[in-house]
Amino acid sequence: DEKDLMTSKVLCGCMLGEGADDDSVWADVVAPRFNFDNILNSMALLFEITSTEGWVDIMQAAADTRAWTDMQPVTNESEGLSYFYFLIWMFVGAFFIVQVVVAVLCDQFERIKTENEEKGQGLFTTIAQQQWKETLKWAMKLKPKKKLKPVVVPIFEIFDPFDGSRLFEQFIMACILINTFTMALKYIEMPDDMLETLNICNLIFAAIFTIEMVLKLLALGWTQYIRDAWNKFDFIIVIGTLAGIIVEATGGIALGSVASIVRMFRIGRILRLTKSMPEMRRIFESIISALPSMMNVMGLLGIFLFISSALAVQLFAKLELKEDFNEHGNFQDFGVAMLTLVRFLTGENWNGVLHHMVDWNDGESCEVDPDWQEDWCRSTAEWIENCRPLNGCGDRYAVYIFMYAYLFLAPMVVFNLFVGIVLEAFDKNDENEDATLTTEQCENFRDTWAEFTEEQHLCVSKLKDFMQILHAPMGFGKDYVATDVELEEEIKKIHINVVEENIAGKSMGDEFEIDMKDIAEGLAKRVQRKAAEEEGDEEKLKALNFARTDPMGEKRLKNRGLVTAQPWIQSFFDSRRPKSPGAAVGAGGAAAEAAATAARGGVGGTGMAIEDMAER
Repeated sequence: DEKDLMTSKVLCGCMLGEGADDDSVWADVVAPRFNFDNILNSMALLFEITSTEGWVDIMQAAADTRAWTDMQPVTNESEGLSYFYFLIWMFVGAFFIVQVVVAVLCDQFERIKTENEEKGQGLFTTIAQQQWKETLKWAMKLKPKKKLKPVVVPIFEIFDPFDGSRLFEQFIMACILINTFTMALKYIEMPDDMLETLNICNLIFAAIFTIEMVLKLLALGWTQYIRDAWNKFDFIIVIGTLAGIIVEATGGIALGSVASIVRMFRIGRILRLTKSMPEMRRIFESIISALPSMMNVMGLLGIFLFISSALAVQLFAKLELKEDFNEHGNFQDFGVAMLTLVRFLTGENWNGVLHHMVDWNDGESCEVDPDWQEDWCRSTAEWIENCRPLNGCGDRYAVYIFMYAYLFLAPMVVFNLFVGIVLEAFDKNDENEDATLTTEQCENFRDTWAEFTEEQHLCVSKLKDFMQILHAPMGFGKDYVATDVELEEEIKKIHINVVEENIAGKSMGDEFEIDMKDIAEGLAKRVQRKAAEEEGDEEKLKALNFARTDPMGEKRLKNRGLVTAQPWIQSFFDSRRPKSPGAAVGAGGAAAEAAATAARGGVGGTGMAIEDMAER
């Protein structure tokens, strides 16, 4: 019978005398404060293991336990069962259950976001209204872009963003990668010949990037060069690199540390790779777009830390310092308390501090909440003759509640909100990529617009050429030269509107201007219509057609100060069409059509290049 066993506890009492087998003494010597003796202790210890902090030590201690209570531990006495139990709990508790908490948080985060979007858009929007909102939102992003004007034409042709040399850009990207690699090769006590080789490589790359900057300045001029954000970034890196080289060459000891910092900036040049790598750019843009939301969560975390630090000082400022609960981690004042709680956010030895905060036995010479004494030492370093150490015990249950609540809310909940924000940013980025109207289409529209004008309005006489040059699916693009009839038919379908002021006092057939956003809105509907046709989505097609024929449409246009531009556009095209007998049908019309097509695409070598349409 287990009751009749001569246990280690009984033997200690016999050998060491009365009091050696006391429950409190035996517990301190053999079993840690946290154990599996009851349900509460078990739950507390499993929560600690879930944080993965010090779980191996607990597993090894459990492996040394005996089959009966009050027995002295024996190394690896029950290692098989203990290892199996703890490994299973690590997979189930630390990996699976914690990730379920993350998943629930992300799901709730997404649900709240969806509810907010529905509140903003209305729960009962029709497909037509959704299409209109998507189109309007896309069109409102557009602003005229200044066209780059060459200063030195031959050099400008290399950097022209509309038709520049991809080979030169690829060469610069390769130089950035190789330069980054060579900078990473440096190490302490490197041989002098190898160090000299790396320095020569860095000088060569510095010369290449300096030449690139000078060529861009010659091609664009200072005003146009500095307007681009990437050029500003590159200018700072190049100037910083040159400054570092000059400081090194002059052997300035006082500026040596400054030169090292300047050299570090060169590593930042690798960010330019995001400009030419779409996938990397999407990741970079997703992270940047998540920053505002992250700042909100950081604000929430800061408030939570502030409240927790103030509460910890009120509750645990007088606790006795011992081992892990020491001058480097305690709650004696607000500053140290906040640093300690920030340390707990990373999971660093929070359980060690917790163990020593409650590591006292009933009857010890300590007070739960002692009165403040002027001669108390604030740290173990001050334990000298003229001061005495803190002897507060604190409320053990208050320590448990505070620490577990903090560890659950801060690292597990608030920190995982960052995960939700990043996932939402990537999800939104993917939605933008899969959207009918993309960022690339927006940029192509602005680039093409800049070829014709830097103003907000475009003359109707340039509308056909603009639509021809614009990349598909918004326009026709360079790969297909449309006829006048095809262009006019497509312009009819996109249903462009015009500001009333732009046609005030004009007669049918006169030249007039159309606003950039109105053209963009019309062409965006063309993209949506083509996408719906390819998908065979009859419902969307009906919605798009309804938006054009909606009886309330004219009233809405009036409220926005717009009118339908179609009659004015058609009248202008008719007035510019050659007035030859049988022009509409027959040989005369075919000849006129061929001439117009040749002017746009170069039929039989007689036409004008598409790139020259803007000049026309």
